[in-house]
Amino acid sequence: MVLNILETNAWRRPVYFAVTVSDDNKVDLFSHLVMEGLVYRIEEIPADSIVNVRREIAYIPETKTYINTERTAHLLNDVYQYRSVFDEAVYKAPNTLKLLNNYAAAYSYLGRTMLGGKELSSAIECYEKACRFASEGDRFLYLLGSLYAQDGQGDKADAYFRRFLESGEGDPQYLFQMASFLLRGGDTIRGVEYLEEVTGVNPDHEGAYRLLDRIYRQKGEAGKAEELRHRRGVREPGGTPQ
Repeated sequence: MVLNILETNAWRRPVYFAVTVSDDNKVDLFSHLVMEGLVYRIEEIPADSIVNVRREIAYIPETKTYINTERTAHLLNDVYQYRSVFDEAVYKAPNTLKLLNNYAAAYSYLGRTMLGGKELSSAIECYEKACRFASEGDRFLYLLGSLYAQDGQGDKADAYFRRFLESGEGDPQYLFQMASFLLRGGDTIRGVEYLEEVTGVNPDHEGAYRLLDRIYRQKGEAGKAEELRHRRGVREPGGTPQ
């Protein structure tokens, strides 16, 4: 059926698959599909042949998906209407909530392309919107925290990290990674707080102790460094355990 439509149409008008169409119905046209909002446009030329020619086309390796970033951004932000979507007073059937995840996926894909293009603030905006649409938005909390940390917004990073840990999705093992993101983003105060939490949860976390020791030395806080070495038995350079 689809192949007949393409043959009859002869590429005079664009033909699309909705994102909800099953793979079985795409009749081996995967290499010609480019996402535009909540549809896949069937391109006459394979997507991998046009991705380096048309700057608005991007490839997302993890999903094996090609996306028209300009068209998708326009549709998601300027065309689609979201009346009552975020109104909690309006009942939404389970199937409706499931379909809303398609918007989350589209924003997530768009966010990945923004990260690839080093457009951090735009990526954050996309993932914020993906988080709002997703029925399980908790999965975006850790990512948003790390992005805000990279952007030097430690307060927002901390808020998202805490929500992630409280959601039940998070695990204390993430604390050290969160601390690392905050430190790289220049938020030493919060980074140290997270490292101290790491040592409270896992008293044998050598990496946290060593990083804390280095930070205290750099800040000239000899007392804290000494207390830390006493707690952990960290060796002085060339010395013996304290």
